[in-house]
Amino acid sequence: MSDHTRFVIFTVLVILFLIWATYMLVRKVATANLAFLFGWTFLIAGGIGNVIDRIAKNSVTDFLIMGVGPLQTGVFNIADIAISGGILIVLFLAREGPSRQ
Repeated sequence: MSDHTRFVIFTVLVILFLIWATYMLVRKVATANLAFLFGWTFLIAGGIGNVIDRIAKNSVTDFLIMGVGPLQTGVFNIADIAISGGILIVLFLAREGPSRQ
C-alpha cells in the first residue's frame, strides 16, 4: 500500500468518521442514556488519540501486550482499548434495542 493510500485510509477517512460520530453523539446527547454516551465517547476519544499519533509521528505507537499463560494479545495501545470498549458498549446497546439508546 502506498504512503498516500495509507494516509487517506488511516487519517482522512478516520477523521471524517470521527466528525460524523461526534455530530451524531451531540444530536443524541439530550435523549441518550449514559451507557450510549460513554460508548460513543470512548470510541471517538480513542480514534482522536490514534489520529494525533498518526499525524504527529506518521504512525501509531502500540506498546502493550497482555497474556495469561500461552494466551496472548497482539500489541495495542490505550486508544485501542478505548475504541474496543466503545464498540463493545455500542454493539451491546444495539443488541438490546432502541429503548437502551
